[in-house]
Amino acid sequence: MKIYRICRTLARLSLLLIVFGFFQPVACGFSGPEIADLAFSDGSFSLILPTVLLIAASLVSLIPIFRLRKKSTMDLFIIPLVIIVLLLASLFSAKNSFGDLMDFISYDRGSTFIASAIVLSLLFASLFYILSAKERREEKNMILIRETNESLLSSYERCGYVAEEPKYEEFSLPQNDGSPAWQSKPFIIPQGIRKIACALTIDKNEDKDGTFLCSVVINGRKIRTSYNEDAFIMAAPDVKEGDDVSFEVELNSLPDSSYLKARAEIIILKKS
Repeated sequence: MKIYRICRTLARLSLLLIVFGFFQPVACGFSGPEIADLAFSDGSFSLILPTVLLIAASLVSLIPIFRLRKKSTMDLFIIPLVIIVLLLASLFSAKNSFGDLMDFISYDRGSTFIASAIVLSLLFASLFYILSAKERREEKNMILIRETNESLLSSYERCGYVAEEPKYEEFSLPQNDGSPAWQSKPFIIPQGIRKIACALTIDKNEDKDGTFLCSVVINGRKIRTSYNEDAFIMAAPDVKEGDDVSFEVELNSLPDSSYLKARAEIIILKKS
C-alpha cells in the first residue's frame, strides 16, 4: 500500500481518540458520561448545552469509520474542522454559564486525547495531500482526456458512425525482451467502410516520465502521432474491407529497467 493511502486511513482513524477521550476524565475529574449525568439527572442546566455539543463532537468523530474505503477525501479536513467548531462552541457556552469560574476548571487526560486526535488527524490529512498531489493531478488529467475522448466519439456518432464492441489488449513497456515498443495483433477489417481508433492508457504512477508515440499501420503504411498524455483516442482514419490494420507504441526517455503497465482499446466505427 502506498504511503499516502496509509496517511488517508490514519487521518480518519485518529479521530477515534476523541471517543476514547470522551470516556476518560475530561475536566475536574469527570468523564464525558459523568458530565452528561450531572447535566441531565442532577438538574445542572448550565451544563446541558456544553454537554450536548461535546457529545455531538464525539458522534461526528465516528463518521470517518464509515468512510475508510472511500477515495473521496473532502472529509479529511471538513470533519476535524466541524469537531473543532463544536468543541469551541461547547467551551464558550460553558464560559457564558460559569463566567470567571472557568479559570478554576482543570482539564484532564480526556481533553488531551481529544486535542491530540484533532492535531494528528489534520497532520495525516496534510501529509496525504502533499504525498498524493501528483496522483490527484494525473487523475484530473485522465478525467479531462476521457471527456475529450467521449466528445470525439460523440462527434463521429453525429456523423452517422456507431462503435462496434471494442477490443482490449494489456501489455508492458518495455517488453521482457528489452524492446521499448508494443504492436497490437494485426487484424483484417471486415465488410463495410469504417474508421478505426485506439485509446491507450499507460500506468505512470511510479514517477516515470516520458513521451510516447502511437502509430496506426494500415496495409504497411504508418500514420504516427506524438502524445505526452497518459491516454488518448487517435483521430480515426478511414479503413475499408480487407485492410490489414495494427497499432504500434514506442516510449522515449525511460530507463531500460523501467516497466510500465499499459492497456489499449481498439475501437472500430462503422456507418450506421
